[in-house]
Amino acid sequence: MQAMSNLRGYAPAEQGADEGRATAEQRYQMLLESSPVAIFHADLDGELVYVNRQWCEIAGRSLQRISVPTWCSVIHPDDFEVADGRLRRAFESGADFEEDFRVLTPLGEVRWVAVRSVPFGVTDERSVGRLGTMEDVSERHMAQEALERSEELHRSVIESMSEGIYVQAADGLLIESNPAAQRLVGAPSGDLRDVVVVREDGTSLLQRQFPAAVALRTGAPCAGLIVGVQDPVRGRRWLTASAQPLRRKNARRPWAAVCTFSDVTEQREVDRMKSEFISVVSHELRTPLTAIKGALGLVASGTTGVVSDDAQKLIHIAATNTDRLTRLVSDMLDLERIESGQIPLVLVDIDLGEILHEAITIMTPIAQREGVELVTDDTAVRVTVDKDRILQTLTNLLSNAVKFSPAGSSVFVDVDEQRTFEETRATIRVIDHGRGVPQDKLDDIFVRFHQVDASDSRTKGGTGLGLAICKNIVEEHAGDIWMEGTPDGGATCVFTLPLSRP
Repeated sequence: MQAMSNLRGYAPAEQGADEGRATAEQRYQMLLESSPVAIFHADLDGELVYVNRQWCEIAGRSLQRISVPTWCSVIHPDDFEVADGRLRRAFESGADFEEDFRVLTPLGEVRWVAVRSVPFGVTDERSVGRLGTMEDVSERHMAQEALERSEELHRSVIESMSEGIYVQAADGLLIESNPAAQRLVGAPSGDLRDVVVVREDGTSLLQRQFPAAVALRTGAPCAGLIVGVQDPVRGRRWLTASAQPLRRKNARRPWAAVCTFSDVTEQREVDRMKSEFISVVSHELRTPLTAIKGALGLVASGTTGVVSDDAQKLIHIAATNTDRLTRLVSDMLDLERIESGQIPLVLVDIDLGEILHEAITIMTPIAQREGVELVTDDTAVRVTVDKDRILQTLTNLLSNAVKFSPAGSSVFVDVDEQRTFEETRATIRVIDHGRGVPQDKLDDIFVRFHQVDASDSRTKGGTGLGLAICKNIVEEHAGDIWMEGTPDGGATCVFTLPLSRP
């Protein structure tokens, strides 16, 4: 009875175990199909035995599949040979597998996937299959490709530039340099620190004074430094060097500095020859012009005898053109001396109104002769300037305004303080009511020998250098100068000067 009882009890137990296994299999099947991870099972030959719903979605296959797809049907043709070979080697060796390759959907969409698989069901040290996952990593690959394209573009631009560039880290190490830097510096590194560097006066420049070192130490840009390096073939070369600090987000100190420089040897030589030529020609012209003007004055005064009216007219024409040529020579010499730095600024703290009234006093006789009134307001603005140079600027601008103003009009000089986010400056405006300056020539008006009308040099007696001289003087004072059109006619010349510091 007991045996029978045990036998009868055994059959239901075995039936329950089968039902439990079936339930577990259904549960695992449901888990696999609903998993957010793409899962596959491959046999010993690498052929796919099972893929879940997420795998089909990534591969672009229908969920109502009749049969399991093959790797050959999903791997991109360009990647199949490499990917298939690596898959098979991993399957044969029983090693873990991890590889990225492309799959091609039936609609022609290309996707990057990361495939990982491990052996399972090992018996007698041989794998009976592989269990793996597949992840869509298209966005990561697209980002990586975009980054590589950007880096390639960056490198191509840097290497093709004629300017020398090198990047120095805060710890002093050289990060990168381009071929132009290596060529200009004359060192394989392209680093200025690997060559002897001198100033314009021939003295050595210490490494702590190099632009990159200054930018790293101060955290501010260092620009426009002229340095000399010794080229073993071409001799001394002059470079203009600048450096810009590089900071990471929210960092106070720069982590590196990028130094750029270009060869200005030929430019400096051309400038030197030009300066010498202008200086020699100007000095050679000034002496005979003085003699000609004196001789014409003697003849016109009747010292050499009575001069007829026709001869007086010819003498007057000659004297007028001699004066014009003398002014041209003087302006050329002034401009050249200012540009070459031969006229050092003698800065003083002075009331701008004092300079302005002196300039108006000088120009009043000329303005009265032209029938033009000079008008200004009292001002108490104090500036730190070279008085003579600013007086020269004001008289040039007033002369220009009077020259182009009609009789009966006025030239007004306005002074105020212009406040910006960084500083406060004195702003001076010289306003006339003449013919004005066309909008397309407002920027060119300060170029040497440039005039709005080519006939002005004959009818107005100008040389085309006055505004160029004013521009150089103002910029020497760290100011700005520009021309504005006036809505009701005329022109306004504006320039700024630094205020005196208390």
